[in-house]
Amino acid sequence: MSGQYSITHAANGDQTLIVQGGVKDFKETAENIVNDDDQLVHLRTIEIIGRDDNEDASWEERPQEELRAELNAFCESMVNILNAVHEKGKLESFKWAGLRFYLKKEGRSAAFWEALWKHSATLTKLELDCEQREIGDIPHPTAPMPNLHTLNLWMGNACGDDGTILNTLLHNTPNIRSLALSLPDCDLEGCRIRNLTWDYTFPHLSTLLVSVFSVPSTPVFAFLSRHPLVTTLTYGVDTDRDDSPDVFPPAALPHLRAIRFEICFDEAALAELFAADAARPIAHVFLERHSRNALSQLVGVAASLKCLEIEAMARDWRPEEPDSDDSDSDDDEEAEGEEEKTEREPEPRLPEVVKGLLPELGELQELAVGLETANTYVGRFQHPPPMGVDDLIAVLEVLPAKSKIRAIRLSDSRGEELSEEFKADVPGVPEGLEFIRWDVGKKKNLYRLERGNGKVKAVLHEPLWQNTSEEKSWTDERVLEY
Repeated sequence: MSGQYSITHAANGDQTLIVQGGVKDFKETAENIVNDDDQLVHLRTIEIIGRDDNEDASWEERPQEELRAELNAFCESMVNILNAVHEKGKLESFKWAGLRFYLKKEGRSAAFWEALWKHSATLTKLELDCEQREIGDIPHPTAPMPNLHTLNLWMGNACGDDGTILNTLLHNTPNIRSLALSLPDCDLEGCRIRNLTWDYTFPHLSTLLVSVFSVPSTPVFAFLSRHPLVTTLTYGVDTDRDDSPDVFPPAALPHLRAIRFEICFDEAALAELFAADAARPIAHVFLERHSRNALSQLVGVAASLKCLEIEAMARDWRPEEPDSDDSDSDDDEEAEGEEEKTEREPEPRLPEVVKGLLPELGELQELAVGLETANTYVGRFQHPPPMGVDDLIAVLEVLPAKSKIRAIRLSDSRGEELSEEFKADVPGVPEGLEFIRWDVGKKKNLYRLERGNGKVKAVLHEPLWQNTSEEKSWTDERVLEY
């Protein structure tokens, strides 16, 4: 897999090595770095990441022996860089995530891990993912990491593996402030990472992502309850309820301000998280598409909730299409669908649910709706129409006539720009709405709504705030500052 290699320079002289999309022919680049003392002294960050365009998907067709040889050669070059920086510089951040080789029985060499662990004393950020059957063979670090404040472990491919190395890492990083721990999402018992103790405690932890599927709930929820300083939580917990007490007793997570649900089918956990008597100061909630069952629980935090994000697909928000009789549909599938319709009552459409909920969220100031069209299809091979003005009008229609909602935000990677004609007279704008952000592709257009002469005009506006800290978060997408 060919890749792109670059060195970036910060204003203070610190340098970052970025390896993107592949590792082929890296040897010469590595030799140049190792032989440049000035570069070694200033190299602070190494990032090994995948390509955005997925150009190097040809791994499926390549022999395992060829991929293994390529990975081993790259690891050898990376070992040389890590050892040279250890001797002459100070590595503070290391990331290897998103670039995988899909090897079935082995991963990165022991020499690579041993070279990385030499930097335990200086690392402040560490982000890793894994190959299948890799983590059980990783040499354990022999020294603590006292300066590590950010640790991201994407272990979704470690199905059935021995997780002892994760215990070692998590026990050796006492000063973590931000932790991501993502485990396999398979519901088979044999897919669980084995031997995880869940007895870790991080006194300074404030940002947490935990994604775990089909494991006993008691140790997981005890882990969550031991971290009262967590303010931002990404919650992907779908565990087996056992004989434990309440998942989140009122005293747990007392400072929680923002929560994002990746997936949650546990109605009791939702009720406990949003319990009014817990009085958690939750101001920002993000619901993934499969966590819509949390909507009905939001009234429990209505007194503090300022921003609500609902990640949906365009079809969840648009009127239902009439049944198609085109040639793309299979008769059997249509018959099965008709049978299901007669067996159960149709659920209310998402716009209806949101419209009924918003009047109960009296302190809400911002509503965001994701209307992604790139990952869904009409028929078999055609995407639905991209997000457009009809979608904006549909969202405006669910807003109360009078409320504290000041901003709405809509997004679609394939979305269309708003026309000048539409922006000159935006219809259906309720009283009090001040901003519309229209995110299309990577472009984020913020419009301020100006009223006059019986019209509402959308005028481009600079962002209202910016996160200037090193730590970035999903909450940074919001329009307003709370």
